[in-house]
Amino acid sequence: MNTIAKIKYIRTLVIQQAETGREARLQREKRGVSLRGLAKKMGISASYLSDLELGRRHWNMDRIRLFEKSLDDVMEALR
Repeated sequence: MNTIAKIKYIRTLVIQQAETGREARLQREKRGVSLRGLAKKMGISASYLSDLELGRRHWNMDRIRLFEKSLDDVMEALR
């Protein structure tokens, strides 16, 4: 992979991370769940979750699954 291809690949990854974070935040806010409440349920700090949502930290499949499960658990507890 040449340098230009690597730069394009990295740019794509950064954009995907930001989009994942935006979508996660939208889903959390749509359900009326606080950042701190969800972070506590996930077992991470609120600042870490905020960084994920803002694209400053990287999502992986484990974090995505944990986010989804924790959001579902919080919603279930509110019912």
